[in-house]
Amino acid sequence: MGMTAAATDDETGVLRIRGQDVPVRTVWIEQSKLRFFVDNPRIYSIVRAGDRNPEQEDILEELLKLEHVRELKEDIKLNGGLMDPLIVRANTLEVLEGNSRLAAYRWLYRNHDPSVWARVKCTLLPGDIDERLVFALLGQYHIKGKKDWQPFEQAGFL
Repeated sequence: MGMTAAATDDETGVLRIRGQDVPVRTVWIEQSKLRFFVDNPRIYSIVRAGDRNPEQEDILEELLKLEHVRELKEDIKLNGGLMDPLIVRANTLEVLEGNSRLAAYRWLYRNHDPSVWARVKCTLLPGDIDERLVFALLGQYHIKGKKDWQPFEQAGFL
């Protein structure tokens, strides 16, 4: 896969989504290799204009304007990293869950010690995971309750 991970930090397991055990691997990945997930409702709602696909840098700039991302930057810096790994599709390195945290990480990388913020902990989902399971996972996080999406983001997801 071409990703670097410290052998001692590589963990395998399963994530239960809609009654299915999805095999996952948690590894450290260079944050510069990760991609924002354009179809994530939060991103879709702030950067999609017509049928134009936004550039990754455009997404980053828009996310950095959000108040909760400004707060995340401080929380992540204070904690010395993420409390929860990003959830990433293995084959595309798209961040399915954790785009705001990735934006905060990138800001920290650019504005503080790059060696500290170069790699981020990620839980890799199989590249061929069924899209229905991806959206079930996102729904579980953002509609049923881990991290709130705004009502219009929830509507976009539904």
